[in-house]
Amino acid sequence: MAKRFPPIDNSNMQYYAYYDPVTYDVFLVTNELHPTHEHYALITKDQHTDITSHKVKFHECIIDRRINLDNTVDTRLITQQTYDEFNFKSKSLTWITDPSTTDTEFIIDYSKTEKQWEFTVTDTGRQNLEGSRYDATLVVFVTLENDFDFLIRTFYLRVHDLLKSDVLRYSFESTLESQIEKLSISTRIFFKSYGLNIND
Repeated sequence: MAKRFPPIDNSNMQYYAYYDPVTYDVFLVTNELHPTHEHYALITKDQHTDITSHKVKFHECIIDRRINLDNTVDTRLITQQTYDEFNFKSKSLTWITDPSTTDTEFIIDYSKTEKQWEFTVTDTGRQNLEGSRYDATLVVFVTLENDFDFLIRTFYLRVHDLLKSDVLRYSFESTLESQIEKLSISTRIFFKSYGLNIND
């Protein structure tokens, strides 16, 4: 007669999403603590199943952080599909076209020579930040100028990181980004004024 074993209780099992602390890209999900990787977010069993079954791809995952009043940081895994903060078509957008002025709060510097984007919150912009706005994530969309549905690139910029680093720099990832005359840049309204400086 075969011996029967009691069912394994998985109700208290924890699941982890390990990510790169620089890029915040998720590269591993598991139900075990990894001995060599330090940075992770706790995820649900359903999230673990969705990723391991390839229903959700790694590049669709976002690590979201919330900075608490005591300066501790809570992290969680979200996806572009489910997080309405990143819903491109349902939000009120503003197009960034004009050069920055002394009153500009958020500046994008575009350099064709350096092949990079730079994002900065000015002193004026810092003065208008308070409360939960410090924990917000800015989403900047780069699309084709004549086709807003052709999404070339999306930047997810944490206000806390912008303030800490003064400037965030990102290298071009495609040849289309080198053709600023063909691009349109937009964002969900957060600051009162935006500036785009184009440096050849």
